[in-house]
Amino acid sequence: MKIQTFLEHFCLHDSGIDNCQYFPIEQQLILTIELPEPENKIGYLYFFGVKNLISDPDINQIQWGEQCNGVILNIAVSPSLDSLNEQIEILLEVVDYPKKIKTVFVLNFLAFDIKWIPLN
Repeated sequence: MKIQTFLEHFCLHDSGIDNCQYFPIEQQLILTIELPEPENKIGYLYFFGVKNLISDPDINQIQWGEQCNGVILNIAVSPSLDSLNEQIEILLEVVDYPKKIKTVFVLNFLAFDIKWIPLN
């Protein structure tokens, strides 16, 4: 499904995020999220064909789990120069509970497809 079309049907703003994994060889970015009310569903959000991932600061520094989790502040989608991909920007606010630090992460990347896989 085109990412822009998906975002027209699902509101991801304020969704809780428990994990973010990037697999460069498979070109996948997977977010474990909980959709806000009224959906209130937990699942995986797969981005396919992920290229040129830039994370500021580095998303790999997060120790996901009971120590850290976050919320999606915004997702913006725009067409890329080629017609196959879409340019994605995701703003995440992550809280490191032991350190009592909130950090906003900006993820920028190209992707061509998205899939929601619910757990419940």
